Amino acid sequence: MRKLKQKINRFLHIVFIIAIPFSGFAREDIPETKIQERSFSEIEYNSLKKEKKYQAFLNYKNPINKNESKLKRFLLRTIEILLKNRIVSLVITVFPYLLVIVAFTLIILRLSNVEFGRLLKPNLRNKDSKIIYDDENIYEIDIDKLLKSAIELKDYRLAVRYNFLKTLKFLSDKEKIKWEVYKTNYDYQCELKKENYYSFFCELTRYFEFMWYGEFKVDLVKYYSESISLSNKIIEEFT
Repeated sequence: MRKLKQKINRFLHIVFIIAIPFSGFAREDIPETKIQERSFSEIEYNSLKKEKKYQAFLNYKNPINKNESKLKRFLLRTIEILLKNRIVSLVITVFPYLLVIVAFTLIILRLSNVEFGRLLKPNLRNKDSKIIYDDENIYEIDIDKLLKSAIELKDYRLAVRYNFLKTLKFLSDKEKIKWEVYKTNYDYQCELKKENYYSFFCELTRYFEFMWYGEFKVDLVKYYSESISLSNKIIEEFT
């Protein structure tokens, strides 16, 4: 009898164990997660606006210039299109090097006393073939005669040149400078730095270079008031 009870209890126990997963008692209560929805609250916004620490931020308005904005977008777009163009890109890349080459060339020509105007106009000549535009050797030409011819032709710009060469010849004869064909005007200025008339010579040189290499027109009044006046001041220092 006892054995029978034990078998019945064991059977019930097994049935109970098998039935537990299907029983409502075996399920754990799993709390459902609720998604909290957020929405704009007009009341809270108005409340925040009243607080001092938020007033400056909430009331700030960034001024927008519509015309400026459109112009900026247009310029940026234009630059973008230009940079994508191969030719423009090549020009932008090469331009700095060309600028350096041109600047270097101009410096060399300037130090060599070569006229820029004659490079652009190689056939530039006065009607009188006796007037010389080349770099003259002051000891191989008659400066006074050429100066007189330039004045008679009313070519006062050329007269300024010959008056400057005449002054160089005068200083060379006085052994104040050592004249050479390929010397620059700056070289002569360096040789005359200690002389009392140094400032007059610098002004004369500056006026000659400005009028001659700049190809400016010179009238009779300017010729005598500037070129002749300065050269006379230099000559007076020797009398």
